[in-house]
Amino acid sequence: MKDSTQYGVKFHFDNQFNLCPEKFTGITLYQFGELYFESNMEVPPHKQWCHEISYIISGRGVFQLDGVDYIVGEGDLFISPLNRTHSIKAAKDSTLRFTYVGFNFNEDSNTEDYSFLKSFYQPHMKELCTKDKSGVLFPFFRSLEEFYRKHIGFHMMVESYIKQILILTRRSFGEKEIPTLQHDITSTSVGNTIYSIIRYIDDNIFDIHMVSDISSALTYNQSYISNLFKKKMGMTMQQYINSKRIEKALELLRYGKLSITQVSNQLNYSSVQSFCRAFSRIMNISPTQYVKQHKSELNPIE
Repeated sequence: MKDSTQYGVKFHFDNQFNLCPEKFTGITLYQFGELYFESNMEVPPHKQWCHEISYIISGRGVFQLDGVDYIVGEGDLFISPLNRTHSIKAAKDSTLRFTYVGFNFNEDSNTEDYSFLKSFYQPHMKELCTKDKSGVLFPFFRSLEEFYRKHIGFHMMVESYIKQILILTRRSFGEKEIPTLQHDITSTSVGNTIYSIIRYIDDNIFDIHMVSDISSALTYNQSYISNLFKKKMGMTMQQYINSKRIEKALELLRYGKLSITQVSNQLNYSSVQSFCRAFSRIMNISPTQYVKQHKSELNPIE
């Protein structure tokens, strides 16, 4: 359990359900929250009474499990399994902000649908830390939004997002799925190729730096798929990538309360200035103006 009364905590938003757990189909929720440390602040060692997934939103720190240190930073996922000893400390020269969910599987999980999750989330699991490769940040942020506001139907929304977090975290620890493409020019294969390109961009928008990343991953000639995409879609692949980046930027600003610099870094822009130019070109408004106009939405609680 995380103690927010200690000096050095910038803010701590916590939902604890250990006395009256939130039971969903297959999963029981014990804790969900967000914690922001000053530098050198720590959570002392404690035994995990449930599985816990943490997402590092910003800053750097050390997550320790059973005496072993793991250096974590922005975009990292860390799993603290059931019955193991866990502690957290912000770096000496950095703040540390992260969100987390504590859960266990219940009797409703004894079905084939949950087998791939239960076989992964085990007390003895060895691989504990990885980069987010599946967009886990968004269901985390949207869950926080639901807990902040508690609109009608929020319980059902939270259940959906919690399950997304578990599944997407599992995917981030596994190998990325690369679409299998047929290298021919029939009308059917052309359609499949375009769809595979779009799917790859949508699924990997945080990892794509340039168009050549896509052609390398899909084992196609860059010039060929660039010309094919423009012919069929009426826009270049770079234009499509830019639009998807800004779409994600709106979500990060809307739900995450991240700074414009952090959003720029998350989306692999070469500089904040290039991000602001791209944002303004597509949205006809600067990121700063967008944040000001939507301040009440972007900051649901102080």
